Amino acid sequence: SSQTEVAFGELSRSLNVDAVGVTSSSTDTSINEPLVLGSSPSASVPWDLLNSELLSSGIARLPGSVDKLGRPVVEIPQNGGVWQDPGISAKEVARLLLCLCSMARKRSHDQAVVILVDARKEAPPLTLPAALGSLQKTFPGAIQVLLLVAEKEAASQVEKFLGLQVETVTSPKALTRHVDNSQLTQAFDGHFPYNHREWVQFFQKAHHFVGGLKKASELLRTTTQELEKEEDLETLQAVERQVNRHQQLMQDVLRDAQLVSLQREGGATLARLRKEATRLGFTPDVRRSFESTLAVYNLVEEEVHTLVTKSNGCLEHLEFLKKIRELEEEFHQVTLWIDEEGEPELSMMGLAEGSLEKTEESYRRFKDFFKEATGFSSPAQN
Repeated sequence: SSQTEVAFGELSRSLNVDAVGVTSSSTDTSINEPLVLGSSPSASVPWDLLNSELLSSGIARLPGSVDKLGRPVVEIPQNGGVWQDPGISAKEVARLLLCLCSMARKRSHDQAVVILVDARKEAPPLTLPAALGSLQKTFPGAIQVLLLVAEKEAASQVEKFLGLQVETVTSPKALTRHVDNSQLTQAFDGHFPYNHREWVQFFQKAHHFVGGLKKASELLRTTTQELEKEEDLETLQAVERQVNRHQQLMQDVLRDAQLVSLQREGGATLARLRKEATRLGFTPDVRRSFESTLAVYNLVEEEVHTLVTKSNGCLEHLEFLKKIRELEEEFHQVTLWIDEEGEPELSMMGLAEGSLEKTEESYRRFKDFFKEATGFSSPAQN
């Protein structure tokens, strides 16, 4: 048991966030909270449901910029080669847009987003209006306005986006009436710093890390709950079984691949994410994602501490209870011997009478009886 306590102590220390030089203002988070959230559970899209190739293509992106009213901007730049891929479905595009809108609304206190579409060189594919329509149906009120950037008036294009407020913008100057040039990325001739490849890499790493944290947390919480279960411990054998079960539970946790990986690499991974989040600090969604990741990491650290405390307390109680049950077992054996052998023997000696020879025989039998009785009682005294 002492080896188990030492190992858990090392695990607990390895999860100390101070070791990587980061702190969190709050660890009040649910371990089951998705990495990407909307304003309601129905508006949430788990990161691993996204088409990774579509995400990496930059067909739609969330730079972290806002329009002049402070509403988040989702950009859909010219990306003809990707749109021509027959494998891209409106459903997958809608899921990606829902993910980005959910992130934006969470960051901006549920403000609707502005969709900025680049149609200067070619009209948007039919997949886009279908995806946006699906998004509006799934997430009513998610889109405030769609800004269609075109070289000339494009009434036929506007008609495709049924159910959406669409405004056409025919020049960069006209676009800056809605979005300041400092909030536009290079794709829209602006100066907002944004690197889509780095953005995607950060979120993929964060998602993978949080996924491991969630699995580790589930094991920690399940094990803690197992230790809290009340068992019938009325016999020595029951206590010994519980001690063995307790030690096996702890060994299973110590051998768990997720926790072993977290112990070895968790701090370094968190430090790398922090470094990347600092470099991408102009993107509020990256900062918020890192804070969320850190909160989950802190929560796992707390759960490790809770399990260590619970484990030590339970084991100490079981060891004490084991001693009690051992004494009870010894007392039971003494009582059983007295009932079956001791009292009958004393009764026979009490009936001894007559000659000196019979008296001496009774005395020898009493000495043997006393020695045997002392042998039964001495273990209990120890």
